Amino acid sequence: MNFAAVIEALSSPYTDRWTNSASDTRECLALVDLYVRMAWTLTLCESRRTGGHHRPVSTPGMGTMLAVVRAAQKDSTFGSDPMGAALSAATAELVQAIDAFRASSFTSLKAVRDRLDHGEALSTNEAEASELAERLRQLCTAMKTALGEKLGAFPLGASGQQLLLSAGTHSLNLVPLWVALDLPPHAGLYGHAGKDEVTYLIPGSHQRSSRSIDKMTASDKDWLAVSERQGALSRFAKQVTTDLAAYTEDHTAPDYHFGDDEEAGWLIVPWTRATSDQNQPRLDRFRLSQNDEKQWLEAKDQWRPYTAFLKDISNWPVLARRIGIGLDEASRTRREEEAARLGSSPTSNARGPARLREVDSDLKASSDESFDLRERIDRACELVKPATEVFFLVGQAGLGKTELMMSAAYERATLLAKTPDDPRPLYLFVSSTGRTLASLEDAVNGALNITKLLSSQSARVLCRNGLLVLIVDGFDELLGSSGYENALGSLEPWFRDLGGKGVVVASARSSYYLTQYQRSLANAAGLSVEHTLIELQPWSRTEAETFLGDMGTSPATLTGLSERDWRLLGIPFFAKAFSAWRQTRAAQQGNQPLFEIVVGQYLDREASKLKDDLRGAPLLDQAELRMLFAEVAEMMLQQKTRELELRELVQCAQMATGFENLEQHRAGLTNRLSAICAMSVNTSTTKKFSFSHEVMFDCFVTIVLETALRRRGDFSGVRRLLELGKVQADVFEWLSERCPTETLLCVERLSVLGTSPDVPQALRENVGTWWSILLRRRSGLPPSSRAIGLRMETVELNYGDWKDLSLTNCEIGFLRVPAQGRHRMSVSGTKIGQLAGAADRLRATVADVSPELVGALQVGAEWWDSKRAVRSWFVEQRMAEAEVAHGDEDAVDAADYFLGKIERSHQVVVTEQGRLPDDSRLSWTKHYDAAVWLAFLERLIRHELAHWESIQASGQAKVRLVFDVAPARIRQREADNSKVAGFWAEMESDE
Repeated sequence: MNFAAVIEALSSPYTDRWTNSASDTRECLALVDLYVRMAWTLTLCESRRTGGHHRPVSTPGMGTMLAVVRAAQKDSTFGSDPMGAALSAATAELVQAIDAFRASSFTSLKAVRDRLDHGEALSTNEAEASELAERLRQLCTAMKTALGEKLGAFPLGASGQQLLLSAGTHSLNLVPLWVALDLPPHAGLYGHAGKDEVTYLIPGSHQRSSRSIDKMTASDKDWLAVSERQGALSRFAKQVTTDLAAYTEDHTAPDYHFGDDEEAGWLIVPWTRATSDQNQPRLDRFRLSQNDEKQWLEAKDQWRPYTAFLKDISNWPVLARRIGIGLDEASRTRREEEAARLGSSPTSNARGPARLREVDSDLKASSDESFDLRERIDRACELVKPATEVFFLVGQAGLGKTELMMSAAYERATLLAKTPDDPRPLYLFVSSTGRTLASLEDAVNGALNITKLLSSQSARVLCRNGLLVLIVDGFDELLGSSGYENALGSLEPWFRDLGGKGVVVASARSSYYLTQYQRSLANAAGLSVEHTLIELQPWSRTEAETFLGDMGTSPATLTGLSERDWRLLGIPFFAKAFSAWRQTRAAQQGNQPLFEIVVGQYLDREASKLKDDLRGAPLLDQAELRMLFAEVAEMMLQQKTRELELRELVQCAQMATGFENLEQHRAGLTNRLSAICAMSVNTSTTKKFSFSHEVMFDCFVTIVLETALRRRGDFSGVRRLLELGKVQADVFEWLSERCPTETLLCVERLSVLGTSPDVPQALRENVGTWWSILLRRRSGLPPSSRAIGLRMETVELNYGDWKDLSLTNCEIGFLRVPAQGRHRMSVSGTKIGQLAGAADRLRATVADVSPELVGALQVGAEWWDSKRAVRSWFVEQRMAEAEVAHGDEDAVDAADYFLGKIERSHQVVVTEQGRLPDDSRLSWTKHYDAAVWLAFLERLIRHELAHWESIQASGQAKVRLVFDVAPARIRQREADNSKVAGFWAEMESDE
């Protein structure tokens, strides 16, 4: 391939768009820039070959490039051989053509470019505009001829790591300012260099090729060395164009260039903003101030923060006002639905406290201080942090997570609509409660529909820049019960697009975080995310009494309530239901358990919608309606959804009544079913129905399981239901209370699941949760003497009327042995996150332990969490045999220890020089010598399991360790991954 073919391929995307009219002006100017860039890069490569003093500039403008080409004309080292002579002649003709340019009232090419760069029209006279376009076309042709005639015959070809332009026996290496491509145009041209990579221009393609500076030769890296400021400007350019892509019609990043002369150091971006009315051409200028503040030129000599630009193109006050309107409407609808469900007044202002506390990953309090969620969110948006901050709000269903987050979002939107210059972020509340959506994108776009200003892409931009916080309410309900199969699936694309920036808030049930989300997070690679876990606390008895009093409940009616009742009344959902029942139905119905009160209110509400218009009588009696909702809950479990279509609702009614032809036996029922439940999703073709609150779904799942459970002697129906998907812990609590005898028999029967991979994970988790609940209700007495294949979060055993217990091939988050007594417990093949107890009790109680399956060991006040230390303790206590060392045992142990810690913390940020942490959160790295830590990091990088990424941070320059293979997968030693196998094999070899 000769160089003329490359010139033609790079030029054709521009010339193919020529229309021979005045509209060619911008295409021609872009092509002029391309030819100057060719001349500039070739001149630099020749300068390097001949030992000249010219070096690349990381982000050159046209004036800068032409200055280098002109200076080379005076360099005596050019022209001493055929390559230099041809290049000198070509660039001389190219510069001469530029200098000779004249058109209409423009005396130079720079005058044309300056006019356009300042956003002015070139000419309002059609004849002058046409003449200018023609002169520019002629200039492009002259520049192409200058390069083609003098250099076009020279062959260009790749040779190893080089791209050579040859002239006889002489050759010119164009790498790294050019890059070889497999497809036309077969060569990419230098665009700009950042601190980490070089980006290449490929005309005609929206994609730009890039090459990591780390992977270049030492001489190339030295030659391309750029200052920190130049690298920062390059990164800023990439950020700006990526942000702007979200506001364009086709979401393509616009081109840009860097200013010259008085605009030196400016980033200039011509682009087209898409709006609901029309596309708006814009030309915006940006810079980094002396203190590296990102700035936007709003008007002549008026520089403002970059965030002001994003607010401007997002129509900030209107956006805030419209989000507030949407939230106000949603809140009013929610209050009305709650009032209709409970039979209370929708205008009640009684509100109990919302107490938050920060907890660790095991939901244990990490601080006694109260947690101000809004203050922490706002502060996190202000700070430059190495990772996206995620505040994960957990708690039982019905505690008021939705109300807390919705009110925070509404109040912030109202504030910013009135005072748009307030620096605090906007909160985008996204409700996923009761929805079954393909992705979080659907939920976000649904929340943004009312604004008509933002899409999910532009919402990400605002989130990345600290102007908007995504709040996902009911995250565990987003995909129905199927969400439990891929806990991180919906949030992961957001995390990746945020790129370690911004703040996200999500709420879910505590059990969801413990059993699913953490596991998914540990198995995800390449995420830059830090989690702060917050738990919404139930009300104390005093707080519940105060709330009930505010709701008008007489203190006299609260006497005789059990401790279990008071625990339920600490949940706002049940407290409201109880108060409404006391005021409206208690006199007629008498004392009832809270469970039946809530279910009864729901049935009464829905029965009122299903009356025969002629007779005024219900179309379904209480028993049939109860059975209908049980059928609905079971179908939702089977389909892994929280919604049903009307035809499915009809099927449930047929099963509940026993009549296939509903209209024949219950005329009008089919049509009236459309009024039942809460309508959650409307589309143009389908209406879908769901329970008005997730607690109600749990109540009717309880009834479904209770019905199956009372069929004594055959628990196959219960097992079938538990295989379908995750069942909440509250369901098992209610079941254990409502039918304790049947529950104990069932759990005893189901506890032996075996080790077959065919046993569904949902069944293992459900039975494990049920087993743990019974253990707690029985004050630490095991509900069965054997358990095989269960997954349990907490097992705290007590002394009492039991002797032997076998927990085989189970997974237990926390296991505590009895403090006294003569008990024996086998834990063969069981993985234990943390094992706790006194030394003598562990020796006397625990048998068949595998030290490598114990993550941490707590013996009295002592604590060990590395495999080496845990195994050493068991060996010292003669509870395990010492292992024969193979290879570098310390390195193997350290790698497992480090990976286990990273699984939980997910972030490793260290100094760029030295690769050592300067953050107390990584103090665990000091458990081993620094040399062991550094060797661990070096092996990860060498085996391509992770890579380094530069980040913005205060103090010393820092880098983040980004995993290309998830830490959990490395730690599990996946046999089918050659990189993982190589990592461990190197340490375990005998050499």
